[in-house]
Amino acid sequence: MMLLLLILISLVAFATAQVQNPYACMNNGNYTSNSTYSDNLNSLLSSLASNINDTGFYSASVGRNTDTVNAVVLCRGDQTLDQCRTCVQNAAVGLVQLCPNQRQAMVCAEPFIEDRTTLLDDLRRRAANGSSVRKVGAGFMNTSDSETIYALLQCTPDLSPENCDNCLNRASQVQGCCNTARGVRSLLPSCNLRYELYPFYNETRLRELQLLAPPPTPTPPPSTPSSPTPSPPATDEISSVESLQFDFGKIRDATNGFSDANKLGQGGFGAVYRGKLPSGQEIAVKRLSRESGQGNIEFKNEVLLVAKLQHRNLVRLLGFSIEGTERLLIYESLRMRA
Repeated sequence: MMLLLLILISLVAFATAQVQNPYACMNNGNYTSNSTYSDNLNSLLSSLASNINDTGFYSASVGRNTDTVNAVVLCRGDQTLDQCRTCVQNAAVGLVQLCPNQRQAMVCAEPFIEDRTTLLDDLRRRAANGSSVRKVGAGFMNTSDSETIYALLQCTPDLSPENCDNCLNRASQVQGCCNTARGVRSLLPSCNLRYELYPFYNETRLRELQLLAPPPTPTPPPSTPSSPTPSPPATDEISSVESLQFDFGKIRDATNGFSDANKLGQGGFGAVYRGKLPSGQEIAVKRLSRESGQGNIEFKNEVLLVAKLQHRNLVRLLGFSIEGTERLLIYESLRMRA
């Protein structure tokens, strides 16, 4: 998808060149924040997406004299109205962020850039929340342009989650040279990033290490007056998973700091400890291996699914706990069940 968005203060004739960076700041004068021009610009940008129709073209003007702001929007002819509005909305937000206080700017946006950003953000979080021996995020995403982006992000394992996230964030800042490139390798001393339109990583090995992420869910387009109102999220389900979360410190105290004396056994996915809550309830705590690259959201979804399983031959899951890379599952005591 290509979106052409021009914010002009005066009638200036210029030819649009194909540029790598979709945001072109024209450096044709500045405006002051909180000024009348700034208010007019924000008002105009916030109304563009809702006012465009299925022709994909829209022009508007707000203000008078030197405070006048003009905008022209043109979406690619093969795009749906929802796709066009989503692109316009994202471009308007990015325009203010990447061309701050500029009186003239242009945006030529493509869905490839948005899809790639979604994928890299997801994998960056997975890598940052990785184990103490591997901080890797790898996966792929099918784009709305019928392409598939494959990516792998990695940090040295000695980095903290925050430092790994910051390093990969710097590595992904490629707008200045190759924002629309179909393949990039970015190397920094403590982290690296690569994405291509073909599979380049060892998928079998990544699956063995549980490091291959599922494709991220595409962001749905914003609702419009002509679109049906989306169903609200299942509040009871969201609140139920949060109600299952235990304080990590309390579980640590309940197991005497995961002491060997409280250890019941060791499995392929982690050790199991005996514990007792302040209420006197006896529990069994599985301390999952840090090798898993599973994110917090995926982990909570699995907890919610397991918690719903009820059978007389199953030990009931009471809840979970998360702190940093630590993930705990809290079950009712086998002795209590007997």
